[in-house]
Amino acid sequence: MTDDVVRARFAYGLHANDGYVIQRHLGDHREPYSKEELSRIRVPALFIWCRQDEITPLSWGEDYAAAVVGAHLAVVEGCGHYPNIEKPREFNQAVLEFLNKSLPPK
Repeated sequence: MTDDVVRARFAYGLHANDGYVIQRHLGDHREPYSKEELSRIRVPALFIWCRQDEITPLSWGEDYAAAVVGAHLAVVEGCGHYPNIEKPREFNQAVLEFLNKSLPPK
């Protein structure tokens, strides 16, 4: 994650007149979901996490995936916090692989 990416995401939110959402998100950054909350998920789940995320550490993603029966964790290397922006090819590949495994054949 670079300072330029952070500035670009913040500017995008402001340009989209999204100040309220930004304020609420920053004011509500909480500890990870509990295992009890996550264990109620009963559908195929994919967690995509950046190995170098310093905001929500990889250990959270590992805990999330472990708490959801049958969940898959895709770890993106060389990525800070926005895998879909920083590593779009890897992000899309993880989603496609998950969908191809999770959806019933036509």
